[in-house]
Amino acid sequence: MCITAIMMIMIYYIRKDKLSYIAASFIFLINLSFLIANFSKFSHGGYWAIILALVPFAIIIIWRKGHKMMYKQLMPTDLETFLISNEQIYKKGRTILGTCLFFVGNYKVISPYVTHCIISANIIYEKNIFMIVNITDDPVGIEAGFIDEIAAGLHVFEIRAGYKEEIDITNEISKAGIKSKVIFYGTEEITTKNVFWKIYALIKNLHRTLFSSTDFL
Repeated sequence: MCITAIMMIMIYYIRKDKLSYIAASFIFLINLSFLIANFSKFSHGGYWAIILALVPFAIIIIWRKGHKMMYKQLMPTDLETFLISNEQIYKKGRTILGTCLFFVGNYKVISPYVTHCIISANIIYEKNIFMIVNITDDPVGIEAGFIDEIAAGLHVFEIRAGYKEEIDITNEISKAGIKSKVIFYGTEEITTKNVFWKIYALIKNLHRTLFSSTDFL
């Protein structure tokens, strides 16, 4: 609550809302007094609450740091660089008949597996679609459609769904009239001797097992 009160004070200070700023400061003092009063519980085992709280906090930190580290190691390609190579390959006319889907998290930063498939392996179809699945802050509602054609034969299809929705990706693809011959998606295998990154690898594997993974890099 003290942290929340501090954030309120900062917001109202920036907005120059003096009345709300004074009220938030008063709330902070009340919360601070409760916090100081609770310090007396430490000698009676109150520290266990902090120790237990450190476990989920550590998991969150490891997950965030690990995700950033993995993203850097994968070395994604920026869109402009990718489009230059993609255009050169596409103009050769050696495309495969049909449509293919690439699941990506952000089409403006190209995942290494996409670069490997199209640029390195020259696997390029007549119509290539980057598919993005975004979870919105709204509880319900699903919207799907093409948002951009970034190059000849290269399109972006986005599904936006509320966080309570169960997404039937196959149905959304079908409704959009997309008849794909093949679907590509990326996955990673983490090998490390660092105990913290081993924990991150375990969390990522559990996440992949328990949930339908749509946050492909």
